[in-house]
Amino acid sequence: MNRNQEIALCFYRNGQDDVATGKMLGVTPSTIRRAVRRFKQTDKPQTPAKIFITDIETAQMIVKVWQLRKNDFIQHHRIIKDWFVMMWAGKWLLSNEVLGDCVTPAESIARDDSRILESIWKLLNSADIIVGHNVKNFDLKKLNARFLKYRQLPPSPYNVVDTLHQSRQNFGFSSHKLDFITGYLELPQKLETNIDLWDKCEEGDIKALNEMFEYCKNDVVINEEVYIELLPYMKSHPNVRLFSDMGVEGCPNCGSTDIEKLETFYVTPANKYPSFRCNACGKPSHSRTSIVSTEQRKNLLSSDAK
Repeated sequence: MNRNQEIALCFYRNGQDDVATGKMLGVTPSTIRRAVRRFKQTDKPQTPAKIFITDIETAQMIVKVWQLRKNDFIQHHRIIKDWFVMMWAGKWLLSNEVLGDCVTPAESIARDDSRILESIWKLLNSADIIVGHNVKNFDLKKLNARFLKYRQLPPSPYNVVDTLHQSRQNFGFSSHKLDFITGYLELPQKLETNIDLWDKCEEGDIKALNEMFEYCKNDVVINEEVYIELLPYMKSHPNVRLFSDMGVEGCPNCGSTDIEKLETFYVTPANKYPSFRCNACGKPSHSRTSIVSTEQRKNLLSSDAK
């Protein structure tokens, strides 16, 4: 039995919360939660939707400038060599395997990312939901630009959950950068890099490319942890129950059918709905069927418009 399994079993046998168990074992509550997730997981995601967490690393543009100062805007015809995708990494939610592809030294020098774009396209094409930090405004737009360059058709439709957007929308963190959030939540951290590593990668240095590849894969792993931690607070998450047979009620965010009815209700200006909480991810939700009858609704008054 490995360390994670020992932690998870201790958590269940003692009937304690993650904070108390963490103090007893000398680990953080987030470590307890990760251990329990790993202990319960299978080889396949536990959600009915195919959720893919991904990240890419791109090369720098090489441009010509007249001076080092006041270069707020550089015209496009001053681009000598354009950026390209150096590598990508990704994993299916709760899977143990981290996938990825990286350019070879020769491909990096030639700035040729055509081969690795084929492999990421196939995964995007099969996913129901794409997750990433700033994935909506950076990773996916960059990938689309390169897909179009090679006249590749767009992947099949997918939903996007951007943890950067969710962080800004739902939390007042001092910073919404991935490394700040992981530190704040006591999660595994980003690996250290510097600008020299990017330079060496673009020069085809195999050691630098391997180091950058590990950095990219680690970002995916910690992004998964952030996604799971933020999940119960997300109000605009795609309803993953739509990807199942919908025979029973289940959590809209994680898909678990282990939900309990609450004593409180979700109330709108004209309706009242039963509320639930997911015992797997903690997400509160409500029924789509109102408990207010048509006759009762006729007796409701509305506030005057301002």
